[in-house]
Amino acid sequence: MKSVVLHSALFLCALLACRFACAQDQHFSQFYTAPLMQNPALAGSLYDMQANINYKRQWGTVAEPFSTSSASFDMKLPAKKRLKNNVGVGLSFFNDNAGLSKLRADAVHFSFAYHIKLSANGSLSGGLQGGLVQRSIDPAKLQWGSQYNGNYYDPNLPSNELTGINTKLYIDAAMGIAYAYNNRSIGSKVSSNNFVRWTLGLSAFHVNRPDISFTQSIDPLHIKWAAHGQGLFSVGNSNLAVAPGFVLYKQGAALEIYYGTLLRYGIKQQSRYTGFVKGSAFSVGFFHRWADALVFVFQYEFSDYRFGISYDVNHSDLYSATQGLGGFEISASYMVSKSSSGRMRR
Repeated sequence: MKSVVLHSALFLCALLACRFACAQDQHFSQFYTAPLMQNPALAGSLYDMQANINYKRQWGTVAEPFSTSSASFDMKLPAKKRLKNNVGVGLSFFNDNAGLSKLRADAVHFSFAYHIKLSANGSLSGGLQGGLVQRSIDPAKLQWGSQYNGNYYDPNLPSNELTGINTKLYIDAAMGIAYAYNNRSIGSKVSSNNFVRWTLGLSAFHVNRPDISFTQSIDPLHIKWAAHGQGLFSVGNSNLAVAPGFVLYKQGAALEIYYGTLLRYGIKQQSRYTGFVKGSAFSVGFFHRWADALVFVFQYEFSDYRFGISYDVNHSDLYSATQGLGGFEISASYMVSKSSSGRMRR
């Protein structure tokens, strides 16, 4: 129990440090279900194999709704048992549609990570990510001040705007490091009311500063820095656990601080050896996006599957337009690990 308290304290200290340390890119409120968008070093780090799907829709009360979706898969590559270190790979897809201009981004990224075993329960990881991104825009969907004739909007009037090209394709690169601790190491028989798991990481996206301009001018994309952490700490002799998490994004002048926690209740424990009895749990809680929104989260786990739903309630200056209605988000995950006998399990 003392070790649980110690690790919890260390994790919360890191969370508070990021909270007071004071993004421009797209993001998910359930960030922990999109690991490769947080750090390429997480490829094959948290599980032997996992797949995630995410979808978010927001700002429908203000203008044309914004929608974001992603899918990712990552896994550990087979390695000889005598080796302490291993390699992880991942593949992720991303799509974003923003507003009346039909500003669209489609991306595919490949992630590679190397995991160094520092102890029986802890590992340090380094990762690289590379991919292709295509951005497009439909200028015909926009309305300009020069197209108002004094009484009403006239689409036949010239906009007098230089729209340039409507599609942009560029290479995107990222890198990161992460540390993961899990006292339920592969093959362990620790009971469900005695586990400690947490991950901390730092990553940098768009390190090659790609040009994203739709005009003849050059507009290099700012590097996005991400500091992130997530934990799962059981409450001894009970079915309860707490799952705090945070992420801090810094990209150019944009800053996002996001933090919160879930309370997890284990409904049924999965059988250790046969796997005939499937475990299940549900989690509820909230996160806060600093100076922007309060996010309510519900999550259900069954066997190797996890399903989440969340809703952002806006409280920033945009509240007068949104009336607090922000973004609806859903996620689905499949996560497995190998036991010492080779059988796949959570």
